[in-house]
Amino acid sequence: MKKDDPGKLLRLFKAVNLLASNKRGYTVKELAEKLQSSWRTVYRDLEIIEKTGFTLSRNTITKRVHLTRAEDWSESVGFKKEEAEIVKQAILGMEPGSLKDIVLAKVEMLSGNSVEINVLKNARKSIVFGKLMDALKQKKQVKLVDYQSVSSNSVSTRLVEPFDFNDGVTSVLAYEPASKMNKHFKIDRILEVVVTDYLWQNEVHHKKEKVDLFGVSGEKTELISWEMGNLSNTMLREEYPRATPFIKALDNGIYLFSAEVYSFKAPMRFVLGLLDDVEVKSSASFKKQLKEKLKKTKIV
Repeated sequence: MKKDDPGKLLRLFKAVNLLASNKRGYTVKELAEKLQSSWRTVYRDLEIIEKTGFTLSRNTITKRVHLTRAEDWSESVGFKKEEAEIVKQAILGMEPGSLKDIVLAKVEMLSGNSVEINVLKNARKSIVFGKLMDALKQKKQVKLVDYQSVSSNSVSTRLVEPFDFNDGVTSVLAYEPASKMNKHFKIDRILEVVVTDYLWQNEVHHKKEKVDLFGVSGEKTELISWEMGNLSNTMLREEYPRATPFIKALDNGIYLFSAEVYSFKAPMRFVLGLLDDVEVKSSASFKKQLKEKLKKTKIV
């Protein structure tokens, strides 16, 4: 391991934990997004993981990678209940700030007892929400410290004017002066909120945009639908709870999903991960983009 890459071991731990905790596995692109690394780095990490003794299975159709015998991983390095309690108390005693969150993130990667760790995460989430609510009431600008953006694969501090929350209170709707756009910022991806002394400067531009069940906003929706089996039905409900009202049970364990969406990106990612269990019915443009995606996708 290079001396100038102190985060490599942590990244490898996180990669193994991700592969072991998701039955569907991940594509190299998805791992790169979650690990905030390049595709090339992920390929190298996968090679290291295999050389270390772990067995990886690869689906040549969906291009997903999965860690087999995940129980060996969890039993060897996972925290027991008593250990998790000690770690929790230690972290609670730390001063608030970035270091506390970094330690929390490291422990979470290695902990099999997510309940103990989630207590701490929810505490931070409550503080973030409380500050956003105060800023909204006072009509003040805030800084979203170290916001993790999946779309741009970056971590940065964003100056915004928060003015609403989504229905599930999982994200805050805010106007960003730098981009001159109204955006949804996931509360879980905000490390810290700093309320400034400056009042809103762009209230005239504040506009609450509608989002689809995948959390995407846009100008025009399109109806898509597919039939799926029990596995896909369960996965869709777990990953996107707001999809539940749009799922209808048919005969013989088959389910029909039909909904209006602003973007094909998220539903395409879901369908491509479960090709053997999903049959797309509409729309024609959705089918076309799926076929084009399959042609361009390289086998890992």
